[in-house]
Amino acid sequence: MFKTSIGLLTAVLALALSSGAKAEQPDAAKIFVERCAVCHDHPTGRTPARAYLLPRLPSEIVHSLSRGVMRTQAAGITEAQMGALAVYLTGRPLDKEPDAKANSCATQGDPPKIGSGGWPQWGGESSNTRFQPNPGFGVADLPRLKVKWAFALPGLTGEPMAPVLAATAAAQRNGALGSGQVAVIRGFYHQLPGWVDAATREQVEARLAKEGTRFRPEQLAALADTLADCLNPDGLYTEIKRIIRHWMD
Repeated sequence: MFKTSIGLLTAVLALALSSGAKAEQPDAAKIFVERCAVCHDHPTGRTPARAYLLPRLPSEIVHSLSRGVMRTQAAGITEAQMGALAVYLTGRPLDKEPDAKANSCATQGDPPKIGSGGWPQWGGESSNTRFQPNPGFGVADLPRLKVKWAFALPGLTGEPMAPVLAATAAAQRNGALGSGQVAVIRGFYHQLPGWVDAATREQVEARLAKEGTRFRPEQLAALADTLADCLNPDGLYTEIKRIIRHWMD
């Protein structure tokens, strides 16, 4: 009897401690709604939609919140809350932030010399065409090209990342989807509110990719509008546009 009581008391204490530990875990969903959703669920300008945060590394989000562009918006959030938020947004376990100096050059190189035909900007020139009209070599020279230098991206494993629109990518790769259908699916996907969970996103994207192999872009767009109304009845409309849409329906 005494041993049984001791065992029962131990189990109760273990359960209480376990419940207390769980209770101390930050509520990432609540933090997102209170601090992040107003922008990332309704993105404008350079603000990324929540869907674009899904393929990121958790450590990248933590860095952005703690020392990056989001540090002002994250003021007052603890380190544990940042980690929980990063795991919540990416669906991945929290990884260790890589060393920013990893694979850095042993010696300081000479400043780059930009001459005629150089590439001084990300897009090549002010129009951002990413086109080099005077590469300095011909088609016959392509097999002899070698990498001269590359940016180091600490933390990346080198493994290819799965496409966000997996079903669409597979259908397009097989030649079953045209560019018009792909544009419809991308537009639909990136306008979904952030509160639509990942599983639902995958299901409707796969449905649109399947239907896109049978219907023209304008027909697929009509189906996408119907799905959008089901998932987000309020829509992304101003009050005036919502009233007009209501009466047109």
